[in-house]
Amino acid sequence: MAGTRFGIAGCGNMGRRHATALVEAAGATVVGVTDPDPGAAATLAADVGAGVFPDVASLLAGGGLDALVVTTPPRVRREIILPAARAGVHLFVEKPPAFDLSEARECREALARAGVLNAVGFMLRFQPITERARDLLRGRRITLVRTVLTIGYYLHLRMPLWFLRKDASGGPLVEQAIHVLDAARHLAGDDVTHVFARGDRIVRPDVPGVDAEDTLALTYRFASGALGVHSHSCAIEKTRFEVECLGADFRLLVDYTGGKLSGVLGGEICDETFPAFDAYRAEIVAFAQAVRGEGDDIRSTYADAVRTLAVTLAGNRSLDTAAWEPVLVD
Repeated sequence: MAGTRFGIAGCGNMGRRHATALVEAAGATVVGVTDPDPGAAATLAADVGAGVFPDVASLLAGGGLDALVVTTPPRVRREIILPAARAGVHLFVEKPPAFDLSEARECREALARAGVLNAVGFMLRFQPITERARDLLRGRRITLVRTVLTIGYYLHLRMPLWFLRKDASGGPLVEQAIHVLDAARHLAGDDVTHVFARGDRIVRPDVPGVDAEDTLALTYRFASGALGVHSHSCAIEKTRFEVECLGADFRLLVDYTGGKLSGVLGGEICDETFPAFDAYRAEIVAFAQAVRGEGDDIRSTYADAVRTLAVTLAGNRSLDTAAWEPVLVD
């Protein structure tokens, strides 16, 4: 793995996390990093033994990269993915894969033409609890899915405020709910076709300079006819990531935050606990192995991630129109 040369575009928390995992767990070499903040780039470069490049173009031109990890804010995707694809560089992109569908489709087609490996950071797919849930649900007809996400952004304000600006982050559906909605798609093995959403600033309407909703509720429909409901708050102290799948003779709750799988399946009680697991590390190691030709465990390609992105964007449209909105993928 030592011969695999990676670049990092975006030297914030996720860039640091992936760069460290590449060096420590994947045995790869991070040869170059770039970030608009020279201090952030210099710090990460020193920590992983990489060079600092002023921009993505120079990193692609001079880094001799096998692969590039993109951990920039959501609006900065197209201007990195397109030239990287043209350069034949494999790409790992943090969620969301793009900021809007036009950009997502353009990037998807560019990656397909280039024939490069690509993955998007939906880390819940790498959780052992997800794999176990998929095994238990295999062959069962799901009729209802319940997803929950709560986080304290509007209470503690300890994150960059662009998270709470929809023109920068896409809002809580694109920035947060996308994780559990992707897990719902993955567990159900089905696409979402329509979304209805309502949301408001109920808890913290007083925070200036931001416009993201702090409270949301969604209903969504799968291609199979199954229904889904999503509850979301950015102003609750306890963080929760949950997906629950229900059918005629079963219900299975995947509690990602608590690491618990519980429910009843065909009269059999399920009560399993899973130890802490670094799924961020697992996903980037799996990608590095695929780049090296030592495995093929990419669980979310760019094209598939666009299908989840489209669900959240349909939700954003519904927040504006107060109508059922179709999930527009192609």
